[in-house]
Amino acid sequence: MYISICLFSFFRHSPNIPDMKYSEFFVTLIYTNNMYTIYSIVLNFFCLPILATLTFVLAVIPLKQVSGFSWWRTILKTVVASLIMFVLLIILFIMMMFCIFLFVKWFG
Repeated sequence: MYISICLFSFFRHSPNIPDMKYSEFFVTLIYTNNMYTIYSIVLNFFCLPILATLTFVLAVIPLKQVSGFSWWRTILKTVVASLIMFVLLIILFIMMMFCIFLFVKWFG
């Protein structure tokens, strides 16, 4: 969910679909996730785990097709959105640990 919000903020004004809604973009990400899962299962079944780890690159293909941006711009937006999501999750984790610390300090 976090990655979809971050990615949507970067891809909502795309050349192919100028007024993209969040629901349309979320369906695109579900398609991307299903494609990634199928490729990972097939490559792991044929004992190619090295190639299966590289299937995350295939997640850029549907984003490029939907958005209409160039390859480099799509990759850059995906990487930046992933980094922002990672930082936000770390901040959320730190806030949760701080709340737990305060709860234990006051009631423990």
